[in-house]
Amino acid sequence: MKESLEWMMKRSAFMKESSMLNWFPKICDLDIPMPETFIVKIPYDKLSGMLDGKQLPDNYATQIEQASQMLGYPLFLRTDNSSQKHDWKNSCYVENSDQLEQHIHNLIDTNGACDLVDSAIILREYIQMYSLFSAFWGDFPVSREMRNFIRDGKIQCKHWYWFEEVMKKQGRPADSTWKEKLKYLNTLTDESKRTLDHYLHLVAERFPEGYWSVDFCQGVDGKWYLIDMARGEVSFHYPTCEKASEFAQEKE
Repeated sequence: MKESLEWMMKRSAFMKESSMLNWFPKICDLDIPMPETFIVKIPYDKLSGMLDGKQLPDNYATQIEQASQMLGYPLFLRTDNSSQKHDWKNSCYVENSDQLEQHIHNLIDTNGACDLVDSAIILREYIQMYSLFSAFWGDFPVSREMRNFIRDGKIQCKHWYWFEEVMKKQGRPADSTWKEKLKYLNTLTDESKRTLDHYLHLVAERFPEGYWSVDFCQGVDGKWYLIDMARGEVSFHYPTCEKASEFAQEKE
Protein backbone atom coordinates (compact mmCIF):
# COMPACT_ATOMS: atom_id res chain seq x y z
CA MET A 1 0.00 0.00 0.00
CA LYS A 2 1.44 3.34 -1.03
CA GLU A 3 1.59 5.97 1.63
CA SER A 4 -0.68 8.93 1.08
CA LEU A 5 0.85 12.39 0.88
CA GLU A 6 -1.13 13.36 3.98
CA TRP A 7 0.32 10.47 5.99
CA MET A 8 3.84 11.18 4.75
CA MET A 9 3.56 14.73 6.04
CA LYS A 10 2.13 13.58 9.36
CA ARG A 11 4.78 10.90 9.69
CA SER A 12 7.54 13.45 9.10
CA ALA A 13 6.13 15.64 11.88
CA PHE A 14 5.81 12.68 14.25
CA MET A 15 9.41 11.64 13.55
CA LYS A 16 10.64 15.14 14.38
CA GLU A 17 8.72 15.07 17.66
CA SER A 18 10.29 11.68 18.42
CA SER A 19 13.77 13.20 18.52
CA MET A 20 15.47 12.65 21.86
CA LEU A 21 16.11 16.40 21.87
CA ASN A 22 12.37 16.81 22.35
CA TRP A 23 11.36 14.18 24.90
CA PHE A 24 14.48 13.65 27.00
CA PRO A 25 14.56 17.14 28.62
CA LYS A 26 10.97 16.57 29.74
CA ILE A 27 11.72 13.42 31.72
CA CYS A 28 15.44 13.49 32.58
CA ASP A 29 14.83 14.81 36.11
CA LEU A 30 12.27 12.13 37.02
CA ASP A 31 13.08 9.66 39.78
CA ILE A 32 13.49 6.83 37.27
CA PRO A 33 16.73 5.00 36.49
CA MET A 34 18.21 6.17 33.19
CA PRO A 35 21.68 5.89 31.65
CA GLU A 36 23.97 8.86 32.22
CA THR A 37 23.64 10.88 29.03
CA PHE A 38 25.70 13.47 27.15
CA ILE A 39 24.10 15.27 24.22
CA VAL A 40 26.24 17.00 21.60
CA LYS A 41 24.06 19.04 19.24
CA ILE A 42 25.53 19.15 15.73
CA PRO A 43 23.99 20.58 12.54
CA TYR A 44 23.04 17.90 10.06
CA ASP A 45 25.28 19.30 7.33
CA LYS A 46 28.28 18.79 9.62
CA LEU A 47 27.22 15.23 10.43
CA SER A 48 26.43 14.29 6.85
CA GLY A 49 29.77 15.73 5.79
CA MET A 50 31.37 12.72 7.45
CA LEU A 51 29.90 10.59 4.67
CA ASP A 52 31.98 12.60 2.20
CA GLY A 53 35.16 12.08 4.18
CA LYS A 54 35.04 15.37 6.07
CA GLN A 55 36.04 15.59 9.72
CA LEU A 56 33.68 17.01 12.31
CA PRO A 57 34.66 20.57 13.30
CA ASP A 58 36.99 20.59 16.29
CA ASN A 59 34.46 22.04 18.72
CA TYR A 60 32.06 19.13 18.18
CA ALA A 61 34.80 16.51 18.10
CA THR A 62 36.16 17.84 21.40
CA GLN A 63 32.74 17.64 23.07
CA ILE A 64 32.31 14.05 21.91
CA GLU A 65 35.79 13.12 23.11
CA GLN A 66 35.23 14.72 26.51
CA ALA A 67 31.90 12.93 26.94
CA SER A 68 33.44 9.58 26.02
CA GLN A 69 36.22 10.11 28.55
CA MET A 70 33.74 10.92 31.31
CA LEU A 71 31.62 7.87 30.51
CA GLY A 72 34.42 5.45 29.80
CA TYR A 73 34.20 2.39 27.58
CA PRO A 74 32.22 0.52 26.54
CA LEU A 75 29.56 3.16 25.91
CA PHE A 76 26.22 3.33 24.16
CA LEU A 77 26.00 5.56 21.10
CA ARG A 78 23.01 6.96 19.28
CA THR A 79 21.79 10.06 17.51
CA ASP A 80 18.74 12.01 18.57
CA ASN A 81 16.72 9.80 16.22
CA SER A 82 18.01 6.25 16.46
CA SER A 83 20.64 3.84 17.75
CA GLN A 84 20.20 1.24 14.96
CA LYS A 85 20.52 -1.35 17.71
CA HIS A 86 19.87 -4.31 15.42
CA ASP A 87 23.34 -3.61 14.01
CA TRP A 88 24.66 -3.56 17.58
CA LYS A 89 28.35 -4.32 17.16
CA ASN A 90 28.69 -1.83 14.29
CA SER A 91 26.46 0.95 15.59
CA CYS A 92 25.42 1.69 19.17
CA TYR A 93 27.81 -0.53 21.12
CA VAL A 94 31.22 1.12 21.20
CA GLU A 95 33.82 -1.05 22.88
CA ASN A 96 36.78 1.33 22.73
CA SER A 97 37.90 4.72 21.46
CA ASP A 98 39.24 3.26 18.20
CA GLN A 99 35.66 2.37 17.17
CA LEU A 100 33.94 5.63 18.06
CA GLU A 101 34.39 7.63 14.85
CA GLN A 102 33.51 4.71 12.59
CA HIS A 103 30.39 3.91 14.59
CA ILE A 104 29.26 7.55 14.36
CA HIS A 105 29.80 7.34 10.60
CA ASN A 106 27.79 4.10 10.44
CA LEU A 107 24.91 5.63 12.37
CA ILE A 108 24.71 8.74 10.21
CA ASP A 109 24.87 6.64 7.06
CA THR A 110 22.19 4.14 8.11
CA ASN A 111 19.89 6.80 9.55
CA GLY A 112 20.18 8.81 6.36
CA ALA A 113 19.10 5.77 4.37
CA CYS A 114 16.03 5.68 6.64
CA ASP A 115 15.25 9.35 5.88
CA LEU A 116 16.25 10.43 9.39
CA VAL A 117 17.79 13.88 9.72
CA ASP A 118 20.04 13.75 12.76
CA SER A 119 20.75 16.80 14.88
CA ALA A 120 22.88 15.39 17.69
CA ILE A 121 25.34 12.70 18.69
CA ILE A 122 24.35 11.22 22.03
CA LEU A 123 26.70 9.23 24.22
CA ARG A 124 25.21 7.22 27.05
CA GLU A 125 26.44 5.11 29.89
CA TYR A 126 26.56 1.48 28.86
CA ILE A 127 24.39 -0.56 31.19
CA GLN A 128 24.52 -4.30 30.86
CA MET A 129 20.95 -5.44 30.42
CA TYR A 130 19.46 -8.78 31.37
CA SER A 131 20.01 -10.77 28.19
CA LEU A 132 20.02 -14.49 27.45
CA PHE A 133 20.85 -14.71 23.72
CA SER A 134 21.86 -12.63 20.71
CA ALA A 135 20.05 -12.01 17.44
CA PHE A 136 20.00 -9.94 14.24
CA TRP A 137 22.93 -9.15 11.97
CA GLY A 138 24.77 -7.14 14.62
CA ASP A 139 24.70 -9.78 17.37
CA PHE A 140 22.28 -7.69 19.41
CA PRO A 141 21.81 -9.01 22.99
CA VAL A 142 18.07 -9.62 23.31
CA SER A 143 16.96 -8.39 26.72
CA ARG A 144 13.93 -8.19 28.99
CA GLU A 145 12.43 -5.11 27.42
CA MET A 146 8.93 -3.63 27.43
CA ARG A 147 7.18 -1.13 25.18
CA ASN A 148 4.36 0.81 26.76
CA PHE A 149 1.93 3.28 25.23
CA ILE A 150 0.53 6.38 26.88
CA ARG A 151 -2.15 8.60 25.39
CA ASP A 152 -3.09 12.03 26.68
CA GLY A 153 -1.44 11.46 30.02
CA LYS A 154 -2.88 8.01 30.67
CA ILE A 155 -1.40 4.52 30.35
CA GLN A 156 -2.98 2.80 27.35
CA CYS A 157 -1.36 -0.62 26.93
CA LYS A 158 1.83 -2.62 27.49
CA HIS A 159 3.70 -5.13 25.33
CA TRP A 160 6.90 -7.10 25.31
CA TYR A 161 9.34 -5.48 22.92
CA TRP A 162 10.67 -8.75 21.49
CA PHE A 163 8.40 -11.54 20.34
CA GLU A 164 8.68 -14.84 18.53
CA GLU A 165 7.57 -13.71 15.07
CA VAL A 166 10.22 -11.00 14.72
CA MET A 167 12.90 -13.43 15.86
CA LYS A 168 11.88 -15.96 13.23
CA LYS A 169 11.68 -13.45 10.39
CA GLN A 170 14.53 -11.06 11.22
CA GLY A 171 16.41 -12.00 14.37
CA ARG A 172 17.32 -15.56 13.43
CA PRO A 173 19.21 -16.36 16.65
CA ALA A 174 22.00 -18.92 16.43
CA ASP A 175 21.04 -20.23 19.87
CA SER A 176 18.79 -23.25 19.32
CA THR A 177 17.11 -22.68 22.70
CA TRP A 178 16.12 -19.07 21.98
CA LYS A 179 12.38 -19.74 22.13
CA GLU A 180 12.54 -21.01 25.68
CA LYS A 181 14.84 -18.16 26.68
CA LEU A 182 12.59 -15.55 25.06
CA LYS A 183 9.60 -16.97 26.91
CA TYR A 184 11.50 -16.61 30.17
CA LEU A 185 12.61 -13.07 29.32
CA ASN A 186 9.01 -12.14 28.64
CA THR A 187 7.89 -12.62 32.21
CA LEU A 188 7.36 -10.06 34.95
CA THR A 189 7.36 -10.39 38.70
CA ASP A 190 4.64 -8.60 40.66
CA GLU A 191 7.30 -6.24 41.98
CA SER A 192 8.40 -5.33 38.45
CA LYS A 193 4.80 -4.70 37.44
CA ARG A 194 4.34 -2.27 40.31
CA THR A 195 7.64 -0.54 39.56
CA LEU A 196 6.87 -0.09 35.87
CA ASP A 197 3.37 1.19 36.58
CA HIS A 198 4.83 3.76 38.96
CA TYR A 199 7.41 4.89 36.41
CA LEU A 200 4.82 5.08 33.64
CA HIS A 201 2.55 7.28 35.73
CA LEU A 202 5.48 9.64 36.32
CA VAL A 203 6.18 9.84 32.59
CA ALA A 204 2.51 10.20 31.67
CA GLU A 205 2.21 13.26 33.92
CA ARG A 206 4.84 14.99 31.77
CA PHE A 207 2.90 14.23 28.57
CA PRO A 208 -0.70 15.30 29.23
CA GLU A 209 -1.34 15.45 25.48
CA GLY A 210 -0.33 13.21 22.63
CA TYR A 211 0.35 9.56 21.92
CA TRP A 212 3.73 8.15 23.00
CA SER A 213 5.63 4.89 23.31
CA VAL A 214 7.85 4.47 26.37
CA ASP A 215 10.50 1.74 26.45
CA PHE A 216 11.98 0.17 29.56
CA CYS A 217 14.72 -2.46 29.80
CA GLN A 218 15.85 -4.44 32.85
CA GLY A 219 19.52 -4.41 33.78
CA VAL A 220 21.44 -7.32 35.25
CA ASP A 221 21.24 -5.32 38.48
CA GLY A 222 17.47 -5.87 38.48
CA LYS A 223 16.64 -2.20 37.89
CA TRP A 224 14.28 -1.08 35.16
CA TYR A 225 15.77 1.68 33.00
CA LEU A 226 13.84 4.10 30.83
CA ILE A 227 15.79 3.91 27.57
CA ASP A 228 13.67 5.43 24.81
CA MET A 229 10.51 7.24 23.79
CA ALA A 230 8.82 8.14 20.51
CA ARG A 231 5.51 9.25 19.15
CA GLY A 232 3.11 6.31 19.25
CA GLU A 233 2.02 6.91 15.68
CA VAL A 234 5.46 5.88 14.41
CA SER A 235 6.22 3.18 17.00
CA PHE A 236 5.68 -0.50 16.29
CA HIS A 237 2.53 -1.76 17.98
CA TYR A 238 1.34 -5.35 18.20
CA PRO A 239 -1.25 -5.60 15.37
CA THR A 240 -3.40 -7.87 17.54
CA CYS A 241 -3.72 -5.24 20.28
CA GLU A 242 -7.13 -3.59 20.25
CA LYS A 243 -5.41 -0.28 20.98
CA ALA A 244 -3.08 -0.46 17.97
CA SER A 245 -3.67 2.47 15.65
CA GLU A 246 -4.25 1.95 11.94
CA PHE A 247 -1.07 3.80 11.04
CA ALA A 248 1.09 1.92 13.54
CA GLN A 249 -0.04 -1.40 12.04
CA GLU A 250 0.28 -0.50 8.38
CA LYS A 251 3.24 1.83 8.28
CA GLU A 252 5.82 0.21 10.54
